[in-house]
Amino acid sequence: MNIHLIEVVCTSKDGDRCWCMRECYIQGNAIMCVRIPDEYLVGWEMVTKPKGCGGLGLRRLEHAWITEGLRVVEKVDVIPEDLKGTDRKVQKVEAPPAEVIPVQPTAPLVHTPPVNNERKVKDLLPDMRNFNITVKVLKVTIVYHSPRTVDSLVGDETGTILLRTLGKEQAKRVSVWSTIRLRNARIDLLNNNMRLKVQSATDIEDAPAAEFIVKEENNMSLDRYTLKAQY
Repeated sequence: MNIHLIEVVCTSKDGDRCWCMRECYIQGNAIMCVRIPDEYLVGWEMVTKPKGCGGLGLRRLEHAWITEGLRVVEKVDVIPEDLKGTDRKVQKVEAPPAEVIPVQPTAPLVHTPPVNNERKVKDLLPDMRNFNITVKVLKVTIVYHSPRTVDSLVGDETGTILLRTLGKEQAKRVSVWSTIRLRNARIDLLNNNMRLKVQSATDIEDAPAAEFIVKEENNMSLDRYTLKAQY
């Protein structure tokens, strides 16, 4: 049994998204079950035929189940007297027009960071992702020359933390006493200490000179953390 549908709303397997399609054709070998609301079913009444013709007899028709689609919609127990002995007929029972309720597609549930995702140094925690932060560069230390790995001490009015940049392109954008803004930053653990990182050099932007005074005594990279395994 193949199904041809018009004006279809298709919902994803996880139920988080949906699409509107003008037409949809489903092959029968892909159909496991079909559920149809009662108001969309139209009953058909079958009437007996003259005696002597092939097919169902009068006695069998008196208790025949009249079906349409996949479910029973009407049972014929008594055949009208005025139709007995006449030619075979099939009368269509007109059903009242069903009220069509438009389906409002829901917006897909996409897990995105909040619009106001600006953070301060004191609020940073291990394994944080996709946040923005504006800091002032206090010190730059080269850890490895090849590949170029630099640890820069950066901070704001709430504390300081080590920013690790990888590659020459990222290192060029970080200079002492400059103010920078990090987009889509993340926190990684290195020897159980937090390191501030970015994905690429384009995530490091120049910012207007900061008016705050850096709180150097609160170094967040000196705190040790241990991530517990989740089972």
